[in-house]
Amino acid sequence: MYGLVNQAVQDFVTHSYGEPTWLRVRKQAGMQDADFILLEQYPDALTFGLVGATCEATGCEAEKLVEAIGEYWVAFTAQRGYGALLDQLGETFPEALANLDAMHVRVALMMPSLQPPSFRVSDVMERSLMLTYISKRQGLTAMVIGLVKGLARRPKYKLDATVTLFTAREEGGDTDVFKVTW
Repeated sequence: MYGLVNQAVQDFVTHSYGEPTWLRVRKQAGMQDADFILLEQYPDALTFGLVGATCEATGCEAEKLVEAIGEYWVAFTAQRGYGALLDQLGETFPEALANLDAMHVRVALMMPSLQPPSFRVSDVMERSLMLTYISKRQGLTAMVIGLVKGLARRPKYKLDATVTLFTAREEGGDTDVFKVTW
């Protein structure tokens, strides 16, 4: 994953639990460098190691932590210059979710090694929709839940979303499918 993701984890841990906790996490995860280069590629194992070390240091359950990091990610990236890109996703929250793949195409211009997930929106109703998540990476389902909640809370939409896992890839499906209501 790109350093931007790892930097978000660092910022989340520091903001939520304090600098001493981040230093313990860093040591536990075997991280050598003090900082991440935002547009440099890092092994996925490092990111997952940071999450595991954060769980150990804080006692937080992994799924809850990863969801919280996902929600934090939206505000974090907005502050890092991607806010306008997020605001251009669509005039409505369903449009924004439907345009996530197009956003990843634009981001890939800056990050050529990007391996983004793919999202499909279906069954759009007045206050709900189904969201399909497709990724080569395992273990990020909870992060998607947080990302969707974070996107819904953006100033443009000001929504409180509920994201429920409807079909799980880990239970034999090819994709994760979520019911999103607001």
